[in-house]
Amino acid sequence: MKKFQSRAFQPKRFEPLQSKTLALLLQLPPSMTMNEGLNKIETFPFANGYRYAVEVRHKSWFEQSVYDLFSKLDLCLVWNQLDVIVASPERTTDFAYICFIRDRSIDEKDFGQIQKDRIFEMEKWGKAVKAKDEWQVQDSNRRSE
Repeated sequence: MKKFQSRAFQPKRFEPLQSKTLALLLQLPPSMTMNEGLNKIETFPFANGYRYAVEVRHKSWFEQSVYDLFSKLDLCLVWNQLDVIVASPERTTDFAYICFIRDRSIDEKDFGQIQKDRIFEMEKWGKAVKAKDEWQVQDSNRRSE
């Protein structure tokens, strides 16, 4: 937890990339519970001019009060696919950020080859995205105004 607190967020460092940035990702450690992390989220120095996606990886985060807070703060709840937990496809902003976590047991020499067939998971997330209406559609190479 010290690492999270000791590094000050410095948005000026991102300014050269701001026009090409769709969202900045805040990835919380899997051990960080909702009770531990909510105050940090509420007091984080979010910079104007950026969108934010927050990836939580502890099951305690997946409840309505968190979805409501993220909506109020205009924070995108990252939908992620892990072996141990799957985020609920709750819409908290007008965009989605989906993260597929790789199998950490794969040896470096085997990257680039299919290790596990993830067609089922891909189809499931595709259906979740289609089910949400009025999504902001953006080309990943440009930022919509």
